[in-house]
Amino acid sequence: MSRHRRLFLAYMMFVPLLGSAFATQKPWIEVQSPHFLVLSDGGDRDARRVAREFEQMRAVLADQFPSYRLECGAPLLVLAASDENTAKKLAPEFWKSKGAKPAGYFQHGWEKQFAMVRA
Repeated sequence: MSRHRRLFLAYMMFVPLLGSAFATQKPWIEVQSPHFLVLSDGGDRDARRVAREFEQMRAVLADQFPSYRLECGAPLLVLAASDENTAKKLAPEFWKSKGAKPAGYFQHGWEKQFAMVRA
């Protein structure tokens, strides 16, 4: 499957969900970096900051572990929630139990992978 087809499928899977779940909330902004696609309801500035920080982490990994394969074909989809309530709507399973709540989550699968972070 081509890179563009994977990106399109990931986009088509998440954007309708975000639109219906958060119709009364702030609009979601899309920011594309060389290796990441960031969707955020925190505004353009937050989305760009998240994309820049993910690119910085990737650069450190590439520098420290040159033999690791970091390319996956399509940009990693990053959902950057502006606050805890939005993160709770994106990943409600984490709020079903007591204890510390994650600031982020990574889902790796055969056909798709994404991350959810609180901006």
